[in-house]
Amino acid sequence: MIPVAHEAPKHFRDFICSIVISIIVKQKIQRKRQALSTKRPACRFEDNSAKSCLLTHDYMITYSGIKFNTLIQKTYEKFIVTLLLNLFQVPCSNCNKKGYLIRYGTYIRNVQLDIKKVELKVQRVRCKHCKKTHALLPDWLVPYSQILIYDMIDIIKQYEENLKKAEERQKKGQKRGPILSHIKPLNPEIDIWNIAYIIKKYLKEWKSRLRSDSISLKLEAKQLTEACFKHHDMQFMQIRDTVNSLT
Repeated sequence: MIPVAHEAPKHFRDFICSIVISIIVKQKIQRKRQALSTKRPACRFEDNSAKSCLLTHDYMITYSGIKFNTLIQKTYEKFIVTLLLNLFQVPCSNCNKKGYLIRYGTYIRNVQLDIKKVELKVQRVRCKHCKKTHALLPDWLVPYSQILIYDMIDIIKQYEENLKKAEERQKKGQKRGPILSHIKPLNPEIDIWNIAYIIKKYLKEWKSRLRSDSISLKLEAKQLTEACFKHHDMQFMQIRDTVNSLT
């Protein structure tokens, strides 16, 4: 006898169909995510509250002529308009040739002000000769960080003062007491987690550099920036070693 195939129950067919549909939907979502990840730069969290996007520019050019105020986008754009008119005079940081830099879009950087967090559109340029890209940054912006250099310097100064007082109390046989919790940032939006992150990076990356080159934290922000570029070709508190030049 030839066996007769029985029709599967309706609820079983519905169950199988739902599984197949869910697999197809998951595959479509994964393909979309892969396509977006190739188009957009990956983002990382600097700490629990600060997020920064890691973009793939090869070089940075930091400019000291951009004055800081709370209208940072308008101030930055005004400077960039003037700079782009004379962009042919700016040399490429890689091949050192002039007249080859062209505008190459912008990217968003979040900046934490004492009023609120604002977005800054940072101009990028590209060298037509060597194909390298550059980000044009103001000197009050620390690469890969939302916190302004003025606030970082203030936090680090307070840390060093609190540490010195704690060591003096310890010599007298008293308790050292808290150090980080006594830091009061000029910017009230900077919380204890950001403070801890800044101090951690300062102790790990920059304290020894400043000491070895006899760079004092008592310097003004502009002078401190110039000293760090002179000895290390980096902005103060810049963590990643992307090539950065001061103009």
